[in-house]
Order: sequence, then structure tokens, then C-alpha cells
Amino acid sequence: MAGERLRRVGPNELREERPLTRMRVLAHQLANPLLLLLLFAAAVAAATGEWMDAGIVLTIVLVSVLIGYSREYSAHAAAAALKARVRVQTKVLRDGRECMAPLVEIVPGDIILLCAGNLVPRTRSSWRPSIAT
Repeated sequence: MAGERLRRVGPNELREERPLTRMRVLAHQLANPLLLLLLFAAAVAAATGEWMDAGIVLTIVLVSVLIGYSREYSAHAAAAALKARVRVQTKVLRDGRECMAPLVEIVPGDIILLCAGNLVPRTRSSWRPSIAT
């Protein structure tokens, strides 16, 4: 029965985020309002002939962007690698029997069995699981 429901409704997979790209991370770093303010300050300093001040501010901006980019990209890459390695299972009551099922194989009609301290598994928004405690 559960196999038929899985074929009918499909796997319990949440919509994937857009894939991580280096350009998206860089664009996120460059969209920082404080960074834009510093770039404006550097432009004003350059327009008034304060080349040393403009150079210092631009150096600070460049270093800030490089450090932020590096840290953000590394964090996203590590989170994606961890997500790919972790396969979550949950205890369900399926067809009258208690069994462990991978999260992607939970289907409508399964009863998720929870104990104190268990996390409620995430499901697609198109259906809600029955939960027993």
C-alpha cells in the first residue's frame, strides 16, 4: 500500500534551493548597504582629490568583500556537503506495522511515531502527516 501511495504522490522531497554559485555569493557580498556607503565615501574622497583616503577606503572594501565571500562560500559548501551525507529516517506506523522509513519515503497515510525529544519531520506542503505521540 505504501509503495502505491509513493508512486502516486511521489517522494517527500522539499523543493531544492537554487544551486550555490560563486557569482551569487559575490553578488550577495556586493549588495551590502554598508559596502555601498563605503564605495560612495571613496568616490567622494576621490572627487575631492583625497586619493590616499579613497585608496584606504577601497582597500577596506576589497578586503571585506574577499573575507566575506570566502567565509560565506565555504559555509554554504560545507552545509551542502553535510546535507548530501545525512539521510534522515523516522519511525512510522505503516500498514499496521511499526518500521523505520527514510524521510523521502513518507507518504500520506503513514503515521509518524514520536517520543519526547524527537523532531517532527518536514513534509511537502501539499499534504500533512498524521503524528502519534
